Amino acid sequence: MIQHLFFGTIFLIAPNTWMTADHVLNAPWGQYHSTYYDVVEEEQNKLYDLATFKKESTETPLNLECRNAIIGEEITVKGYPFRDGQYQYEELTGNVVAVDYQAYEGRNSIVVDIPVIGGFSGSPAIDKDGDVIGVVTDRTVEGEHYGFISNICEI
Repeated sequence: MIQHLFFGTIFLIAPNTWMTADHVLNAPWGQYHSTYYDVVEEEQNKLYDLATFKKESTETPLNLECRNAIIGEEITVKGYPFRDGQYQYEELTGNVVAVDYQAYEGRNSIVVDIPVIGGFSGSPAIDKDGDVIGVVTDRTVEGEHYGFISNICEI
């Protein structure tokens, strides 16, 4: 189960437990929506920009696979990017081009050649077996467009 939450994406990882990028919940605009949606943050890793929270759901959770990504591996990102003036569900597929890339000091990221844009924050990064291995947490904004993914093992 994947849903839109204001300017990002959230996904179900266990009964009534959701995951997203921490900045989706804790940016000033996200805090307002966290209160509106009655979201109670459960766990976070600010360095890797990951968070889990409780919110009721009767849907089936996605399967998580805590493992390292492999360069060349196919990854699909599923989320709600902002295009043409609205957030709409979209799936983009690409390949892992780097692992353990330090986009920020101390944070190793998986880099994919997927042009993620605003709204993909918090989206699951899914391998060819259908398992979530990471969460979209950032992107390049100039030149070639790449997505940065935090490994779900970091939460």
